[in-house]
Amino acid sequence: MADEIITFGEPAVDSEADTRSYLWSTPEGNPILRIRIEDVHEKDGAIYGDITAWYLLDQPLAVRPVQPTATLKLNSSHATGWRSIPRELGKRLPGLDIEGAMTMVVHDEMEHFKQGEPMEKLTAMVVKGERPFLLDPFISSAGVTVLYGEGGLSKSLLALAFAVSISTGVPIFGNEPYVTGPVVYYDYEDDSKVHNTRLAAICRNFGINPDDVEIYHFPLVTKVTTSARIMRKKASSVKAVFGVLDSVGMGRGGNAVAAEDTIRMFRALHSIGIPFGAVDHISKEGKKSKTDDVDPYGSVYTMNASRLAWYFSRSFDADLDTISIYAKNTKANHVRLQKPRRIHTKYHNDEYGIPERISIEVSDDFGMVRESVPIHARMMMLLGQGTLTVEELADELGVERNRIDTALARDKKNDRPTFGKDKLCKPMRICLTDGLTDGVDRRDKNDES
Repeated sequence: MADEIITFGEPAVDSEADTRSYLWSTPEGNPILRIRIEDVHEKDGAIYGDITAWYLLDQPLAVRPVQPTATLKLNSSHATGWRSIPRELGKRLPGLDIEGAMTMVVHDEMEHFKQGEPMEKLTAMVVKGERPFLLDPFISSAGVTVLYGEGGLSKSLLALAFAVSISTGVPIFGNEPYVTGPVVYYDYEDDSKVHNTRLAAICRNFGINPDDVEIYHFPLVTKVTTSARIMRKKASSVKAVFGVLDSVGMGRGGNAVAAEDTIRMFRALHSIGIPFGAVDHISKEGKKSKTDDVDPYGSVYTMNASRLAWYFSRSFDADLDTISIYAKNTKANHVRLQKPRRIHTKYHNDEYGIPERISIEVSDDFGMVRESVPIHARMMMLLGQGTLTVEELADELGVERNRIDTALARDKKNDRPTFGKDKLCKPMRICLTDGLTDGVDRRDKNDES
């Protein structure tokens, strides 16, 4: 007499974002088999899903899966399809109807994928207290905010400072966050020691008790689409209200210009259920650009899928320990584009070059530049908005004209290309106003350049 085959009835189904888990138990309630399927997606006309299976009967809770996670076709019966699992497990677990269980899972997943998410009726009700920003104006209250620019601008440091502000409520960037709480820093690029040093320096400068900061560093190796489930668990375990992804390129993996890889990464980030600040880079061509019309490196869907995007470019370096960047809002959903900002970051280092304090100043008033910044650097900051005459520069900075003349003479001696003939100051870059300034043409009428 052939051995009896254990068949399965209806499983208990547990759903979380893009992951569903099917559990079969004995009539007495003892678990027998669990099959998890996640990240169901379409590629080249085929439907794929990541499938993992556990045999649980009389096994310890920490049992390893009998079927390690594999990405398999759900609408195929070939060797690369889902039927490869019952073919393989049927040999190792002959007493279980694995094929029957897998048939149920695949049928339900295909139906769920075809039907999509349930519809929700729109209402005209406005929820009181909802804000478009988590941290005005830099971080969106939902979705992904992309913070991008060339290397060496302290983007990761600023992302950490955003996290500190959101964790503690301290207005490091001028405004208090609308929501405060724990933050998870998902990191592909640095270890926790680097961030601990920076965090200590930020806390010292802003008088923050480090014990009040609740930021959790989680290093990642595999791409976001593979890591999304554990990223979601980490965020949930600490009740995180914000996440940092450093960086987009590392988290995407695969082909940077391929739309599908970028779209899947953003879908995975959305599934984690918290707003994100994602650090990204620009292309070699973008670094050479003379304008501020630069997109993140890779697929256009990085910009399309983000809720908010800020482009960081170098404004000037007053000294080796100071970085001043011009921050331009290049994408905004549901709100108007925000005014450009200057973010002035200074590293107060010890004798070994390790930061003891890191100060951050933000301004949207380009005419009011601190006198502690050298005159040439202040001139460069103002020229980020457009061409000014010598008289206009002196008036804006509140200094005598001879100080501007001295800086001009120094530039001429050093053969700097910043300034033109007849002491007319040419802009360092073309600054696209997008209707956010007063609209006054500040160029000298005699300047034909």
